[in-house]
Amino acid sequence: MTRDARPGVAHEVWMNGVKTKSGFPARRPVRQIRHRVVGLVVFVLAVNGALETWISYRGIKSTLTDRCRKSEATERRIEQSMPTSAADRWVTRASSTR
Repeated sequence: MTRDARPGVAHEVWMNGVKTKSGFPARRPVRQIRHRVVGLVVFVLAVNGALETWISYRGIKSTLTDRCRKSEATERRIEQSMPTSAADRWVTRASSTR
């Protein structure tokens, strides 16, 4: 600890040469560590969220593709089972009253 030329003001020299008037060690390294830890946590959470979104997107896309294929197959089976000639077409009540 060194004394300032002004009476009653004590300065403490810390490892990196930062002086504090209060006599406590400099808080700058603690802040740097805290900011780095918070930054690391934010980065990890952002990467986790991005991966989770990508995995969810691929799952939903796969599910929708499968359902689309199933519906197209069902549509083909229905079209094949329907009669194709004009004489075999069904007549509904609404169309026969015109």
